[in-house]
Amino acid sequence: MSQQQPYHQGDLDGLCGVYAIINAVDLLCGPFTADQAQHLFKLILRYLNTQVPLTERFSDGLTLHEVAGIINKVVCRYYPVQRSKPFHGKACISLGRYWSTLQVALIRPHTVVFIGIAGHHNHWTIIQRMTDKSLILNDSGGMRYIQRRHCSMLNDRNSKRHWLLPTNTYLLQRIG
Repeated sequence: MSQQQPYHQGDLDGLCGVYAIINAVDLLCGPFTADQAQHLFKLILRYLNTQVPLTERFSDGLTLHEVAGIINKVVCRYYPVQRSKPFHGKACISLGRYWSTLQVALIRPHTVVFIGIAGHHNHWTIIQRMTDKSLILNDSGGMRYIQRRHCSMLNDRNSKRHWLLPTNTYLLQRIG
């Protein structure tokens, strides 16, 4: 009998959006204890349960509409976090504009960027820092960074590994 690799968190579920939100709030308002993280997890699941069958979200992942709801109705309600969408309604922007806008935003203290990416991964993650060449992540799936040379915008799909989604981008900042 051949040795098979075990399944890991994320192999069969689509909960990266939930974990990305928890990681963002932890970075902004933490560090969280395990109980505090579990409490936020339960708040998110309770909210989702009012919106869609959880079995679909567990297997298919979160839609942009569901992410927006969680951020607005859970995160911004129970935590001192404000959100903005710098590219709302602007799906067709250049990689340079996207990159520079996020770099400027991340200069502000207590700020992270919640993004959706497509391509090699269909994934929600957190940008904690940026350089001219890389996105430095706080990612539930273990990615540590994404290099700019591997990125393109969704409206400019090409052979790049990662397609950045400007309309799936939130700036999250701790207030107070």
